[in-house]
Amino acid sequence: PFSSSSASSAPCDILILTGSVGSGHISVSKAISEALYRANGRELRVEIVDIFSVLKSIVTRATKSFYLGSLKVSPKIWEFLFRESDDSEWPLAVLNTLSSPFMEQRFLTLLKEKEPKLLVSTYPIWDLLTNKVWKQYSHGKLPFVSVITDSMSVHPCWTQGDPDYFVVANEDTKVALCKLGVTEKRVKVFGYPVAHRFLKHASHGEFQQKWNLSPK
Repeated sequence: PFSSSSASSAPCDILILTGSVGSGHISVSKAISEALYRANGRELRVEIVDIFSVLKSIVTRATKSFYLGSLKVSPKIWEFLFRESDDSEWPLAVLNTLSSPFMEQRFLTLLKEKEPKLLVSTYPIWDLLTNKVWKQYSHGKLPFVSVITDSMSVHPCWTQGDPDYFVVANEDTKVALCKLGVTEKRVKVFGYPVAHRFLKHASHGEFQQKWNLSPK
């Protein structure tokens, strides 16, 4: 299930954290959930949680509003922060520190309710905070995995949460991640997560005929 506004009370085996800014992070999360169910059956319990909604606070609301607003109104502001965080860890460190009083206890409560054995993140902005709470909850004994949606090049924000493992799309992305100081054994090349429906065979001829396209 995908929890857009609030998490259900039922426990789960795997908790996937995502962020509702654009559709990419959510699409990846849904593809991972679908693949886990296809591989393991319905006895596996997977839940996707939108960190903006479930851990909603003044900080998450402000961050989402700023992100969406800056893209529309003043992209230069977002470009500055993107480039600044590419060279320095301070922007995300400050954001996570400011978020801690509002989000830390809520996330710990969520973990105690869900009792997951694995935490997966597809949205890296609050990985510093969530991994801190995850280690507290699991006593450092359960894994935290980051699924990177960048390809070929990797923004350093993906590494700041210091997850146990990184899942990347291809070897080039793995090389880029290792250049940021991540050890090779922590990086798993599994391909880019896409919905299973995209694997179905489609006839080129039928598609061209349906849309009145030239075979050439």
